[in-house]
Amino acid sequence: MNEQDKNREELIYELQKLREENDKFRQSYESSTAELKKAEEALRSYRLLFENNLDALLLTEPTGSIISVNMATCKMFGRTAEDICQIGRSGIIDTSEPRFKNALEERTRTGSFSGELTGIRIDGTKFPVEVSSTLFTDHDGKWRTSTIIRDITERKLSEKALQKSEKQWRKLVQTLPDYVALYDRDGKYLFLNRFAKGFSKKDIEGKTYTDLLDDESKPIYEQAFNTAKQTNSTQYIEHIAFGDNSNMRNYESYFVPIFQHEEFVNMMVIARDITERKQTEEAIIRSKQQYDELVSIIPVGVYILRTKPDDTFALEYASPKMAEILDLSVESLLAHNENIFKAIHPDDLESFARLNLEGIQLNRPFDWKGRAVIKGNVRWLHISSVPKQQENGDNLWHGLVVDITDQMSDEEEIKNKNKKLQELNATKDKFFSIIAHDLRTPFNSFLGLTQIMAEDLPSLTMAQVQGIAVTMSKSATNLYRLLENLLHWARMQQGAIPFHPKTVQLRPIIDESIEMIQGIAKSKRIDIATNIPDGVAIFADTNLLQTVIRNLVSNAVKFTSKGGKVTLMAKATNDKNIEISIQDTGIGMDQALVGNLFQIDIQTSRKGTEGEPSTGLGLILCKEFVEKHGGKIWAESEEGKGSVFTFVIPGNTRLST
Repeated sequence: MNEQDKNREELIYELQKLREENDKFRQSYESSTAELKKAEEALRSYRLLFENNLDALLLTEPTGSIISVNMATCKMFGRTAEDICQIGRSGIIDTSEPRFKNALEERTRTGSFSGELTGIRIDGTKFPVEVSSTLFTDHDGKWRTSTIIRDITERKLSEKALQKSEKQWRKLVQTLPDYVALYDRDGKYLFLNRFAKGFSKKDIEGKTYTDLLDDESKPIYEQAFNTAKQTNSTQYIEHIAFGDNSNMRNYESYFVPIFQHEEFVNMMVIARDITERKQTEEAIIRSKQQYDELVSIIPVGVYILRTKPDDTFALEYASPKMAEILDLSVESLLAHNENIFKAIHPDDLESFARLNLEGIQLNRPFDWKGRAVIKGNVRWLHISSVPKQQENGDNLWHGLVVDITDQMSDEEEIKNKNKKLQELNATKDKFFSIIAHDLRTPFNSFLGLTQIMAEDLPSLTMAQVQGIAVTMSKSATNLYRLLENLLHWARMQQGAIPFHPKTVQLRPIIDESIEMIQGIAKSKRIDIATNIPDGVAIFADTNLLQTVIRNLVSNAVKFTSKGGKVTLMAKATNDKNIEISIQDTGIGMDQALVGNLFQIDIQTSRKGTEGEPSTGLGLILCKEFVEKHGGKIWAESEEGKGSVFTFVIPGNTRLST
């Protein structure tokens, strides 16, 4: 390689090296420019932050010379930045007060200070400031101080007002007759407005809310504390705790939880000594118990009712006996006054309500006797009360509730016995009437005929004897029937008639019953028709049933004129009983006579169409015998158009068709 080529290569190498160095320099320059720009941006940001901060910011030397301040500093102290920098730290901060000296010592020792000092405005007025100062070294290694100053005048005023308010409230709370306690979140005492006699602050220091309670009250108090804390709601309890001179007293307490930002911080408890109230309540309860015991001895219910001018009412007291009579609890009576109305029998409710309303409106005593339904049974009650007007216009009614069921039963029994006695007297009179008239008359006739035969028989013709014999036969038949009815009636009054019902066919009993009456019916040319289907069964005593049918058919024949008709009919009712009717075409009766039938104490006897005697005793027997079967009997009639006697007794099968 010649010298020229060698020089060229060296030149190329040097040029490449120079290019590489140039590239490195360019890259370094560009990088430095970028860093410089970042630094400038950061500096601009810090300067903006410094200038626009709402707090006063100062940059000072350790000697107190001010290097730089922001606009907030100028506004706070009422000076320009140049003035502040010129007068230095002592121109805006009261450096004469001991707190300032302590602040410098603390900053020297620890490198920072945070506390309260006094600022000075341009007019010389002083105001409280909060100062935070920190020592640092700049890039040149020089010591500098960064200081932040806040005007706390308003905060101090607020604190002063708060302290004043707190002092006033504390004084107020301490004058309250109630105990006001403040606990921390764990239940330890923080504050108590006043102390019971014999206690002081040291007695509650370090104590929790359960330390001054009796054993039974501790779980109650703890549960109320936790419930108020967990639910953020006020709780109320009554409990026992130490009071004056370490005596146990009764208290009522309200637990009021205090939350900050949804976090439980304190519990305020307001307690009131209710020992005297409790003693009064217990005395009232004892008095009420004694009253209840007293009125419980009395076999009547006692109540107190309050009524108002608007006619409303409320039961204020009900004795246990009253509740027992009505089969209710005292609590239900007092809570639901309408329960009294619910107990009254539906048929007597209208009179009970009406008398109540009249008593309230007219302010007059209430007095009511009626029925009530107690445990499904009907009881008779006598409820009475007397009003006493109160000063507020209300009326207090002091009343009694008496169960008079036994009394009413006795009265009813007396009425029944009186009625029975009247019936017995009527029976006796009827008996004597029958003996005196109805039985004596046929005997007199019978005796007269026998006397004629005894005295004049030889002179009598056979036709005359036969006529006398026929008359005597009729008299004997009538006497027999009368005596038979008298015997039945006497045995019935003594309860000596046997009663043996059974299922029997009706048609044969009807036929047998009217057989002995057919002779009399034929003599009067009266047709006896039976419209009784075969197969009709009836549940009855045969002898008693025959007596009823025989008496009714005999009466129908007796009061039916010659050539008339008597019809016997039977049918099943809807309730499967058997209804038997005896219908005649006789002389009938007026309604007054129909209404008096079947009554022993009213004279209803009259002679038949052929002068046949009648006592009315047969119908009495019919009524007694039908009712003994559990049935009933009645008559329908119209003068001149005949009569229908109907009775119903239990059946056993349906009528055959």
